[in-house]
Amino acid sequence: MNRLPVMVHRLTAAVIGLACIVIGIGALGWQLDITPIKGWVDALDPTWATTATAADWWWAALLGAVVVALVWGVSLLGAAARPGKVDDLILTGSGADGILTVPPKLIAAAVADELSGKTMFDEASVRALDDRGRSIIRIDVTAPPRYSYGQIAEVLGPAVDDIRRAVDGADIHVQALVHLRNQDK
Repeated sequence: MNRLPVMVHRLTAAVIGLACIVIGIGALGWQLDITPIKGWVDALDPTWATTATAADWWWAALLGAVVVALVWGVSLLGAAARPGKVDDLILTGSGADGILTVPPKLIAAAVADELSGKTMFDEASVRALDDRGRSIIRIDVTAPPRYSYGQIAEVLGPAVDDIRRAVDGADIHVQALVHLRNQDK
């Protein structure tokens, strides 16, 4: 997730969390007859909803609340559903004469094809993603435990080195995640 959606999610969690804390403390204070809280709750007008809906400003306030809720909700859903897309990489050799670019997803697809042909790996996937503003090519492989980490690194290392050489000078990181499958499976 990029920085802006992460910030919106954190703000949402903070607002909801703060509201839950205030409501919880208010309910406990009212039940325990704590003086200022009990007075505030007793001073609430139980007919406020009926009075508010009869006022001229009610529809404007309701419309404003609906618009804010819709924008906020759609932005949260969009941020959660949208994968972090990585922009094209600008490669070394770009200059005044022109810019050399490559989509990282093409590099990821080529490496995934190469690794899927290795019998050592039960599963191999490679993705280009944007993780909080950092462009990453993530290699994710699963292997049975009969292979040592050294054997896996021997096969996986050249793929990582090839990616690093291909994107030399570009602002992208390469990650390799190795999962060793349980013996029982």
